[in-house]
Amino acid sequence: MSATYGSVLVALYDYAPPAGTEDEVAIKEDQLLLLLDGSDDEWWKVKIKTNSQEDNGDSGLVPKAYVEEAKPITSAKALYDYAANGDGELSITEDESLLVFDQETEWTLVKSTKPGGKAGYVPATYIELSGSVQEEESAVAAPVLPPPAAAILDKKDKKKKGTLGVGNGTPVQQWQTSAVVTVTSDKAKHVDIQIASGGEITTLRFVASSRDVSEAILQKVEASRSIANSGSGSTPTAPIPDPINTEVPKHHKNGASVRFAKSPDSVIPNPEDDDDDGPLGEQASALYDFTAQASDELSVKEGETLIVINREESEEWWKCRNMKGEEGVVPSSYIEVSYTQKGLLFYANPSSLQLQGSSTLARSQSQDDEDDTTTELTTSNAAEQQAAAMAEQRRLEKIKEREEAERRAADEKRRKREQERTEAEARARELERLEQQRLEKEKCVDQLIKWTEKFIVSIEPPNKLPGPPQVLVRLLILSRPGKTRIWHDRTGQFKVEAEFLGIENGKIKLHKSNGVIIDVPSAKMSPEDMAYVEKLINAGKSPATAPDDDNVPLSVIAERRNSRPPSTPSRPVPQQPKKPQIDWFDFFLSAGCDMDDCTRYAASFNRDKIDESIVEISFV
Repeated sequence: MSATYGSVLVALYDYAPPAGTEDEVAIKEDQLLLLLDGSDDEWWKVKIKTNSQEDNGDSGLVPKAYVEEAKPITSAKALYDYAANGDGELSITEDESLLVFDQETEWTLVKSTKPGGKAGYVPATYIELSGSVQEEESAVAAPVLPPPAAAILDKKDKKKKGTLGVGNGTPVQQWQTSAVVTVTSDKAKHVDIQIASGGEITTLRFVASSRDVSEAILQKVEASRSIANSGSGSTPTAPIPDPINTEVPKHHKNGASVRFAKSPDSVIPNPEDDDDDGPLGEQASALYDFTAQASDELSVKEGETLIVINREESEEWWKCRNMKGEEGVVPSSYIEVSYTQKGLLFYANPSSLQLQGSSTLARSQSQDDEDDTTTELTTSNAAEQQAAAMAEQRRLEKIKEREEAERRAADEKRRKREQERTEAEARARELERLEQQRLEKEKCVDQLIKWTEKFIVSIEPPNKLPGPPQVLVRLLILSRPGKTRIWHDRTGQFKVEAEFLGIENGKIKLHKSNGVIIDVPSAKMSPEDMAYVEKLINAGKSPATAPDDDNVPLSVIAERRNSRPPSTPSRPVPQQPKKPQIDWFDFFLSAGCDMDDCTRYAASFNRDKIDESIVEISFV
């Protein structure tokens, strides 16, 4: 299925995308555009129409307010059925009514008049042109809401109703046409009139409904100024077109026209002050759609005309009234108060500028459309609205970025707290595990030592030992966990866990938890440890010179016994060599040791003269 276009548009103003926006496209005033996507309320995707259907024009986003539906140049009827064969072509059926926007040698740009009809190119030979498009005028005049008149501020800042006109009548606010300095049109619909008043220049800006209307206003103001400057309304020497009979070309951009009344001069009656009608309010227009969420709010649509009744109670919410008479509050950022100049307000909703022939300004409307002198003027500037919308969008983006940064910071802080809590729980579990392990080890060592002591004391035949003797010897030299403490040197850099055995020759004997006995000079111990040692010595809980034999290895005890000098008997007694009462070889063999180990252990015990007496002393 080939792609078609939603409609044919025309650019109202020039638009140049800001630097860095790749998805937008630049357009020129009066340039024909093909609508690709019109689903967005603010931005439409368009394609620039080229001189040939074969050429592929640039496409991109443009502000919706910068374009409008193009005016067809003629109409046509399909002669035959045609099925689109490529992108940009339009399928048509025989006798289908079409609107023609552009003609080429072989192709014609048309739009179907069916509901929801699309636009596209069809072969020129498949259609028959039916003449110029005539402007259809409704037989029944649409009901016209009384336009809000220009508001003029008096000395008490009260607003009064009035009518702005061009002519010799007596409006509420009047300027002489001879005081008009310049009248220019800088854009398609903008008319700027500069008036010299009281030594200063007052600039009035009008936004007409179409370019033709703005040109008609320019012609009328220039004609009136020329007449006024030529001398008291007399006919000028140079031929000036009679504004009464001036006709505007039939073909207009928006189908609007300006006609000058042929009725005689009439004077506008002075408006009467009507303070009982309540405050007139300020005219405003809605910048965006807003849907009421509460009973006191008012739903509005983009471009809708509103009257601001009260904006003093809140800076964020203004009380407004729409054209249906409904009232409610609307966010102040969603509406824009109309443009003011020198105390004269020109509102964005339909209002009437009455241009009449020569020096005529009439307020009554004629039933004949040819005598209708009302034209619509708007002061809403599409470019200004677009700038406001972009500023609001940037503000919302900044708020969103700030909220996102705050959210990320909060998540990071929460993550750090969770990580610290997890690490603390892990450390606590590890400490608890180590403490439990230490307690179990101490309990096991205590049970082994008690069992070994009980078992060795109660030995009858040695062959009942449950295991290798080296295990029993190791158990005998282990320190008792319940009597160990942490010892420090004077510098505090070194520490050791050991049991205090005693003090000898100025050195403190400590039994480390791994079974090693060390001698530490008392001069190197910390004052706290020395105070602990003195306390034990004074309390008599440990020997002053030597450690308890229960905590000394068997070899040390044996060597100490051998070093004692023999006592001198009163008379000499022959010494008999004492034979060991225990066969250490058989003892180790019964304990389950290898033959070589039994021989080596037995020789070592015999060499150290370890006998049953040493064992008894060690364990009793």
